[in-house]
Amino acid sequence: MDATSPAGEAKCRKRNENTDISCCKKLCDLPDALLLRILELLPMEYAVRTSVLSRRWEFLWTSIPNLLFDETEFPNQTLFMNFVERALVCRDCSSMNAFSLSCSVQSDAARINAWIAAAVRCNVQKLELQLYDIEQPYVLPCCLFRCKTLTEFDLDMPINLRIPSLVCFRSIKVLRLEQVNFVDNDCTGELFSGPALQELRLTRCSWTALKVLKISAPNLWRLNISVCDEYDGRNCQVLINGARLTRFHYCGELFCDYDISGLDLLVKAYINVDMGSQQTVDQIHRGYKLLRKLSNVKKLTLLGEVVKDLDEHNELRNTLPAFRNLTDLKVWDGHGGLECRQLGVILRRSPCLRSLEFQEVIYYCTFSCRMDVFSQTFDGILDPMPPCFLSSLKKITICFFYATDAEISAVRVLLRTAKALEELVIHCDESCSEDAVGDLRHLVEMSNLTGSCHAIRLIIK
Repeated sequence: MDATSPAGEAKCRKRNENTDISCCKKLCDLPDALLLRILELLPMEYAVRTSVLSRRWEFLWTSIPNLLFDETEFPNQTLFMNFVERALVCRDCSSMNAFSLSCSVQSDAARINAWIAAAVRCNVQKLELQLYDIEQPYVLPCCLFRCKTLTEFDLDMPINLRIPSLVCFRSIKVLRLEQVNFVDNDCTGELFSGPALQELRLTRCSWTALKVLKISAPNLWRLNISVCDEYDGRNCQVLINGARLTRFHYCGELFCDYDISGLDLLVKAYINVDMGSQQTVDQIHRGYKLLRKLSNVKKLTLLGEVVKDLDEHNELRNTLPAFRNLTDLKVWDGHGGLECRQLGVILRRSPCLRSLEFQEVIYYCTFSCRMDVFSQTFDGILDPMPPCFLSSLKKITICFFYATDAEISAVRVLLRTAKALEELVIHCDESCSEDAVGDLRHLVEMSNLTGSCHAIRLIIK
C-alpha cells in the first residue's frame, strides 16, 4: 500500500499515535495541574524541551506558573536572551506565580524591562530580580511599582533605585533589597510603608543620599538590616516604627542614628555591631541606645561590640534598662569573659533569664582587677550576684570548649554561683582530652554533692 494514499496516511498516523501513547501513557493519564507541577521542578530549558514529546506536551510548558531564568546556566548571553524572549512570547496569558531573573543588563535594559512588564501583566505574585553589569542610567519600569498582585519582591541591584512618585504596593508582604542605593527621601518612605508589608530585609544597601529613612509599615513584624563600610548610612537618621515587630536583626557598624519606637511585642533580637578600628563616641552611644530599645525582648543574641567596654564611658552602663521579659541570652565575641562589665549588668538586670549560651570561648580571669561588677571572692563566686542565678537560670550552654585553665575556672564559678541551674551543656573541641572531660564530670559531681538547689545534669557533646 502506498504511504501517500489516504489509507496509507491513516495507517501511518495511527502508528504514530500508538507510539505516542505507548511512550507516555502513564504520564498522560495525569491531569494537567499535576504535569505542570512536575515541569516546575525542572530547569526552565528542560521544561521547554518537553514540547517535543507529543502533541499534548507541545504547549503544556507555556502554562508553568513559575518562570526561573539564570544567565549563568547558558553558554553565552545571546542564547540566554533569545531563550527568555521565546519563552515569554510563547507563554499563554495564565497568571504567573513566580518570575525570577538573574542576568547582566549591559545594553539590553529595554528588553529586560519588557520582560518585567510582561510578568506584571500576568499578575505575578513573587518577583526576584538579580541584575548586574548595569550601564547607567537604568530605571525599572513604573508598572512594577503599581503591581496590585505582587506579594513578594526580591531585588539585588548595585545601582541607584529610582522610585516613581506613585508607589502602590498594596499587597506586598515580603520585601528584600540588596546593594540598592536609595536617593529619594519621600519615595523611599512610601516604599517602606505598605499596609500589607510584614517582612523587610535591607542587605548592604546605602542611604547616604537621604537625610531621613522612614520605615513605618503598620503590619511589619520582621526587620533585618545588614550594613557595611561600603554601603553605610552616614549622616542619615533612620526612623523605625516597630509597633508590631517581633523579630529584629541588625548587623554592621553604627554610622547613623537609629530611632526605634514601639517594640513592645519584640520576641527575638539579633545584634551584631562592629565598631571598627576607628570607633567614635557617637557610635558607642548609638550602641547603648540601640540596646536600650530592646528592653522588652524575650530572646537576645549579642555579637561584636554593641556595648563597648571602655573605662571612660562607665556612665553608659547605668543607662541600660531592665530586661524583665528576657528568658534566653546568647553572647559572642568579647562577651565570654565572666568579668565583662556589660555582661554583668545585663545579667543582673534580667531577673527572668532561663537560658544562657556562650557561643565562643568562655573564660574567667583569676587575677581580674575589675571588682565593680564581677569580682572573685576566696571561693570563686561572682559578686555582685545576678538574681537570675539564684532563681530562674536553668540551663547554661558553652560552645567551643577547649578545657583551658581559664575555661575550667569559668565553669567552676558558674557551678558555684548558679544555684538554680539544672542543665549544663558543653560542646567540647576535638582537642579536649579524656582527662579534661573527666575533670568536667568531677566538677559537676562535686557541685551536686555540696548543696546546689537542683541536681545538675551534664551533657557533653
